[in-house]
Amino acid sequence: MKSEGKTPYYQTAFFELMESMNLSIFKPKKDQCDTCIEFEAGNITREEYQSHIERREQGARQRSS
Repeated sequence: MKSEGKTPYYQTAFFELMESMNLSIFKPKKDQCDTCIEFEAGNITREEYQSHIERREQGARQRSS
């Protein structure tokens, strides 16, 4: 940063800026796959999500056998 003549930002400044803008970093309460998160955000269709759930359950059944 200094070689380019720029001032580096520090972690404290970053978090103060985030707080002043009322922003936070997403911390999931439990592990979720990208497909489940995309469905919750509305980025994939219900059909795609249902297909994902069926494949997940099929895999779980095969592991328990």
